[in-house]
Amino acid sequence: MVEAIVKERQAYGTDINPVSVLISKAKTTPIEPAFLKQQVSSSLLGKVKSGIANRHGQMLLVRDDFDIKIPANKRLDYWFPEKRKKDLATILSIINTIEDERLRIFSLYAISNILKGYSNWMMKSVKPTRDKSKIIADAPS
Repeated sequence: MVEAIVKERQAYGTDINPVSVLISKAKTTPIEPAFLKQQVSSSLLGKVKSGIANRHGQMLLVRDDFDIKIPANKRLDYWFPEKRKKDLATILSIINTIEDERLRIFSLYAISNILKGYSNWMMKSVKPTRDKSKIIADAPS
């Protein structure tokens, strides 16, 4: 679809995988670089930094401007340590408050790019392989 858009042709796509649909939307939705930079640097990063910093290692259930929800899911427990799940839930909750759909889709795509490095997934593996000795980095800030 990206190649069709670059060549100024119409493109249609379909996929059963919601992550693939999200990635396709992010890659094919035009967004002005200046707008993106302004939004990310002026509000999004600040909210993420303060959301993670204000949690002080405890689950923060409600803030003034967003709710943090960590789904109960055994697969998430398998791949992500508790602190990382809280950080990701904070970031996801903040992203879900973004009103501009283009910016929200772009931000969801961006967070999908950190998941492998932020989980117990073996970095050199394309198949889901757990690395029990992996040292997981802190949340991006």
